Amino acid sequence: MNVQLRNLKLNDAHSIMNHATGPVVRNLGKVAQKSFALDDIHSFILKDKNVYRVKQINKAIMYENKIIGTISLMIQEDDGSKSGELVFWIGESYWGRGITQNAIKEMCQLGLSEFNLVRIFAVPIFENIRARKVLEKSGFRLEGIMRKSVCLNDQVHNACMYTLLK
Repeated sequence: MNVQLRNLKLNDAHSIMNHATGPVVRNLGKVAQKSFALDDIHSFILKDKNVYRVKQINKAIMYENKIIGTISLMIQEDDGSKSGELVFWIGESYWGRGITQNAIKEMCQLGLSEFNLVRIFAVPIFENIRARKVLEKSGFRLEGIMRKSVCLNDQVHNACMYTLLK
């Protein structure tokens, strides 16, 4: 399978906007909380290149030389926990092909080896069965359900804490 992660580029903004604004993708998690106006996407890309490189790694998910999503690892160094939060999404037309699983494995390898993390976690909403399954297939374990912990589109949802340990 031809899946790669690469650094984001400013000219990725239109592809990100096209894939991330679909109604299904927008209603499944943290992507729903973000603005996908072109200026906001440019700011997200520039953040990765400038100030926050050590704290946040943002990568484009590439499939057949096209950007189809993003994956980020927010490293939590301030509290000494050696952990990072994984956030990912891909365009709906690319679901079910193993692409996300490959991207997750690659990003986690980067976090565990290069940044010496001991714990990577992801927090999908309870209803996001696809994200939960891909995390489990990628070696993550469900630690618990956080009741009424996420508000999306004016609705309160339960969230699931998944972790991958070194």
